[in-house]
Amino acid sequence: MTSLPTTRTLQSLAETKELITTDQFIELVEQDINEARYSHAELIDGIVVMNAAVGRYHGRPQQIIATWLGNYEIATEGVESFPSVSLVLDRTNMLEPHACLRITDEYGGASKGDQYVRGPAELVVEISVSSVDRDLGSKKNNYEQSGVLEYLVWRVEEGEFDYFSLTNGKFAPQAVTIGVLKSKIFGGLWLDVAAALRLDIRGVMKTLEAGVSSPDHEAFVTSMNLRKRN
Repeated sequence: MTSLPTTRTLQSLAETKELITTDQFIELVEQDINEARYSHAELIDGIVVMNAAVGRYHGRPQQIIATWLGNYEIATEGVESFPSVSLVLDRTNMLEPHACLRITDEYGGASKGDQYVRGPAELVVEISVSSVDRDLGSKKNNYEQSGVLEYLVWRVEEGEFDYFSLTNGKFAPQAVTIGVLKSKIFGGLWLDVAAALRLDIRGVMKTLEAGVSSPDHEAFVTSMNLRKRN
């Protein structure tokens, strides 16, 4: 790996749009940490992108999604949820979705967990306020190419969800109605779309509880037990 000059920072590279690799990006992130300086950034197609501070308008939907996935994890052995984590996808992409759910290494998941998550999480969620074009453009393309199986984008200002399922290597858009969205990968992971849009966390949890009590979830747990590596 070729190290960057110490004068380079995440902020300066975001301004110049100089192309770097994920290894160089990680080096800069760790440099920021060592210098007690935190920059909220990700690497997309080799370009450093600085993300805006998270306000209530963005933070509340993110909390609802994090709670939804976290409680599914509690009910389901072999999965891990993250409210925010860096995914190292390839040599020029290290993305940071607002939430994701992965099948763990022990259960044969597509990603590997160490300091970062390396490879695609099975489900990725983005909360889009000012980043809709990016989330439905370059980030969507990279999630698709890396093999993310399900991608959910909550467009907050429009009050809508976009849901994509990987089919033959391509994201196929799935219909999202004001009803219950059911994951095609994680049995029993049910989302009450209307409750989420009105920021009703109790309503979201009520539907999830029904999901993890359903035959769908029971079948998923059984299949996970068969995948477990001894």
